[in-house]
Amino acid sequence: MLKDFSKFTYSIIKYSDLTTVNFSEINEDSPKTVRFSLDQNYFIISYEQTPSFILKGSLIPVQNLSHSEAVLLMETENWTPKKEEI
Repeated sequence: MLKDFSKFTYSIIKYSDLTTVNFSEINEDSPKTVRFSLDQNYFIISYEQTPSFILKGSLIPVQNLSHSEAVLLMETENWTPKKEEI
């Protein structure tokens, strides 16, 4: 059964906050499974219920996105390398 990704919230987080993330509360299960921006300054997490580390203010996302917004962001040059022209 396919997941309904539209139910998820996506949060852009600063790399310096990586150790604040409790991976048991989000869809990704370790730092190895998050997607980093190309400059490695940010990463993205996803979740259905807002994790306690965000609710309590231990970590403040740079930005919260819907699935469609996250897809568009991942297509930008900050997140995806430019394709070489043939």
